[in-house]
Amino acid sequence: MRPSYEFRSIHSISNTRLAQTSRASLAVLFVTVMMSLPVSATTVLNRTVPEMTGVSELVLSGVVVSVEPNRSAVGYPLATRVTVAVDRVYKGFASGPTIRFMVPGGVRDGKAMFIPGMPSFIEGEEVVLFLERTPGGWIPSGLKNGKYVVNEDANGRRLVWREAVDLTRVARDRSLTREAAAESDVMTLDELEALIKTGLECEVDEPSVVSGQEGGAR
Repeated sequence: MRPSYEFRSIHSISNTRLAQTSRASLAVLFVTVMMSLPVSATTVLNRTVPEMTGVSELVLSGVVVSVEPNRSAVGYPLATRVTVAVDRVYKGFASGPTIRFMVPGGVRDGKAMFIPGMPSFIEGEEVVLFLERTPGGWIPSGLKNGKYVVNEDANGRRLVWREAVDLTRVARDRSLTREAAAESDVMTLDELEALIKTGLECEVDEPSVVSGQEGGAR
């Protein structure tokens, strides 16, 4: 089932100001607005990294070079186009040095369209992405579960993490258990890459998104 979406008014931003906002500023605005909206949840299957690798058609690392809100995507009135400069392909095939995909959700005419569980992107961030193909193009597998951000800590270690504040993770039998949400979302990049390597032999065929709203798993 496709995640639900809703429009929320942005009372502090006039249509004129939105029209005058640059593309880069609008991208920052979009992320800020998404973080400030009340949170609901999308239910997804809890998967390990090897399982995520098995169900994803394309797994890669790279740097986000462009975030363009105010677009449209199949089935959604608003979307954001994300362009990533590809650094490494772990699985699948990237047809060029960059890959583009549409993320449903965006800002237009004083309103923001919010998709619970959908990841947001910021220009310049380094990411590891697990992508699946849809009729509308690539999309992160399991929504936020399919995006890791890479950062370096004070000791020079390259760490990865993923955000899941508006995701409800359920076990394979669709039950909501403590174990389903227990997997750490922070590890080293080397650890993540080792798990991806393990997952290259993993095959799982369940859908990534179980339900559009919390409590509606099927």
